Amino acid sequence: MRLVVPPLVLLAGGVVASVALAPVPAASAKASFSQRENKPCSYCHINPMGGGARNSKGEEYQRNGFKFPPSVKKGGFGEDEAFKNQANADQFGFVRAAMQIEHWSEALRRILDLKGKEDKKGAGYQKVINVESMVDGKGRDLLRAAREAIEQGKVADAAAALARLESEFRGREPAKDVAKWRAELGKLPGGKEADAKAKADQPLRLMWLDAQMRLIEGHEDLAIKSIEALLAKSPDGPFSADAKGKLEELKKAQAAEAGMGG
Repeated sequence: MRLVVPPLVLLAGGVVASVALAPVPAASAKASFSQRENKPCSYCHINPMGGGARNSKGEEYQRNGFKFPPSVKKGGFGEDEAFKNQANADQFGFVRAAMQIEHWSEALRRILDLKGKEDKKGAGYQKVINVESMVDGKGRDLLRAAREAIEQGKVADAAAALARLESEFRGREPAKDVAKWRAELGKLPGGKEADAKAKADQPLRLMWLDAQMRLIEGHEDLAIKSIEALLAKSPDGPFSADAKGKLEELKKAQAAEAGMGG
């Protein structure tokens, strides 16, 4: 199955600037590296399926002439060989991928799962704790963006940031002041209307991000179903143009693969 890795989806201040997901370059060379070094793709790539952006070990591998320095330890799994098994390493890779596309609720879901599977004194657990702190930091960035937007009278931007905080960071520290700032938003001209629209758009954003995660996982059929569900719910919504383009691309690719197979 052809693997597809999306580029970063920029969601600054709630304004989405997503671009079409690009296919990964031919993976044969990368597969040969994996075989040569006897390491999984997730050791060097953010996406556990391989291809696309590299993690710190992948960058080090490239800088060192596509070989590992003698200091690389043996025995663990995944990034820095920190994890106790390959399944956990792959899950951490998906956390990194979710962070790359700013799908914070997906990253946090996987982080919470990993925290129960890694030894608390192990290197893998520490990595999980570190990225959890990074994700919460992104939530605080959203809150700051909402505050600044309210101060500047940018009601749409403020409403979108607050809707993301409420939905994606529910129950976490960054979201504790959402009600306070939503009340401030409601005092602005058009604030209540912007808030209602942002609340309606947020589930659509999550559907679009979920579809991208299915692609990262290599599940194109599930991604197609997710995109079709999004378009059925909102054929002309804020994410429909990107969704329609990606759906057309995926179906063309499937048709081409079926033709080759026939």
